[in-house]
Amino acid sequence: MGVPGGVFTACFAIRNKYLLEWLETIDYVTMEREMITLEGEFDFYISRKLKQKAFKVYLVNELGMKYNLLGSTTAPGHPEEIIFF
Repeated sequence: MGVPGGVFTACFAIRNKYLLEWLETIDYVTMEREMITLEGEFDFYISRKLKQKAFKVYLVNELGMKYNLLGSTTAPGHPEEIIFF
């Protein structure tokens, strides 16, 4: 945590109340001016909440999920790239 862009947000879980709080506290002007990624902004939010001891973060090695990146439904005719989590 604490590294801009350090949270891979393609697949993550967060309670709805924290997701709404995060979305309401994003400073979009600063994000655009400083070119902060959404992942970086989420990392800042998590780091801030951890310092406040407001919630727990669980890191897991595997989620037992897979998704089809660039599969036939999103890019017809392109090869599939299956990503496992």
